Amino acid sequence: MVNDSLYTKYRPKKFEDVYGQKYIQEILKNQIKLKKFTHAYLFSGTRGTGKTTCARIFSKAINCIHNEDGNPCYNCKACNEKNINSLNVIELDAASNNSVDQIRNLIEELRYSNFSGGYKIYILDEVHMLSINAFNALLKTLEEPPSNVIFILSTTEIRKIPQTIISRCQRFGFKNIEIKDIIKRLKYICENENILIDEESLEIIAYMGNGSMRDSISILERVLLYGENITSNDVRKILGITSREFIFELLNSIFKKDLNTSLKIIYKLFEEDVEIKLFIEDLRNILRDIIFLKLNSGNKELLNEKNEKNIEYMEKLSNLTSISDLSFLLDKINEILNKNLLTEIEYRIYLELLLIKHLNTTQKDYTENKSFIEIKGETIKLNEENKSESLFNENSWEEFLNYLKKNTYMVLYSLLQHGNAERFYDNRIFFKCNTQGILNRLKSENTIKQIEDALKKFFSTPIIFEVFSNEEIKESNMEDKMRRFFGDDVEIENK
Repeated sequence: MVNDSLYTKYRPKKFEDVYGQKYIQEILKNQIKLKKFTHAYLFSGTRGTGKTTCARIFSKAINCIHNEDGNPCYNCKACNEKNINSLNVIELDAASNNSVDQIRNLIEELRYSNFSGGYKIYILDEVHMLSINAFNALLKTLEEPPSNVIFILSTTEIRKIPQTIISRCQRFGFKNIEIKDIIKRLKYICENENILIDEESLEIIAYMGNGSMRDSISILERVLLYGENITSNDVRKILGITSREFIFELLNSIFKKDLNTSLKIIYKLFEEDVEIKLFIEDLRNILRDIIFLKLNSGNKELLNEKNEKNIEYMEKLSNLTSISDLSFLLDKINEILNKNLLTEIEYRIYLELLLIKHLNTTQKDYTENKSFIEIKGETIKLNEENKSESLFNENSWEEFLNYLKKNTYMVLYSLLQHGNAERFYDNRIFFKCNTQGILNRLKSENTIKQIEDALKKFFSTPIIFEVFSNEEIKESNMEDKMRRFFGDDVEIENK
């Protein structure tokens, strides 16, 4: 009983069946038609993009007597070899044949090996696994092999191949296969296997394949074990991923600054046994697409998302936020994903902390709160009645600064450029300084007296000028929290 996987069963036998590598197909087919071959080829690219498949098709077509438009005919003696490791085609896994002695043995075989006519072709898969000494042993032979010998090297990590090897090969870079091409191939397989599965399910599987046809077909085979009439919800449960609606719901709550709802959504995901890392990766990709839509709604062809309904919803979400917020979230999510070997609960905690930091406005500086301000332990409540009794406002402060500038108070004017008048209350101005060196000068008795004299002249009434910094607010905030928790009798000592 033959128990072939779907990927083995549907491995392409013609160049046209290899999706996403059109220009490589055309070049290799033209070489077959013209019978013009180079002595060494290097196929590079990520897994499942067709490198080994193209090498096998190409090696058969080279020795095919009656090739059809650059493809092997599969009728002649050379094409009907049952074993890929025939006399004319030798396929080796460099990962298990990576020593210098094994490569030397291969070179010796070139001199005395048998030929059944045509070319002898060596396919070295995962060639980057060879040792440095093995590469050096191969170098001379690769440069000047026998006239009827062709090497086809395949690798997923081109950066590990010595430049001396690369320069002696005709190199072809296999790109990731587009989602639409993967879906097309999956549809073909499902139709031939009489499998009922909806379009959205195939989109999810293709998306999870990350540009790899082999991975996508393997995922399809895994999904099919679930049963017949597969739906998109079935696929999500099997693969441990969530729907786009969940992600959109989370982003909607984030953009509306609704922390409580955001945390509930993450809790729900965890309860439904969704793989949090996959969810964060999907979240990152959707944020990237929203940024592109925010920059230009005409960028739809650049998006990872291909579903028109989802793109339409992302356009609506883009109107709820800014580029800066999107960039911040994307950077922080990338930082989470770059952390190595995290557990599911750790990914969840990092995501929750990110949302708390980004959305929890209650922990911001007290000076941003419209109802009160606290400086050095003193809390001043600002109700509507107090505000109405205030003598001045932000416009009055700007007018005061212009007054200083016009009346030769340039030193005071320069000092007051290093901060803002945050609150006006009961003939008092609370000035937040953002420069530590200037803060010390502003706190000196002489400077405060000069500022208060200028304020009195301008407003025709005595004004108290108080200076503080962010650090003082944070320190005061912490002391207040500790006293509320431990009681007013607690003594706080700085060391």
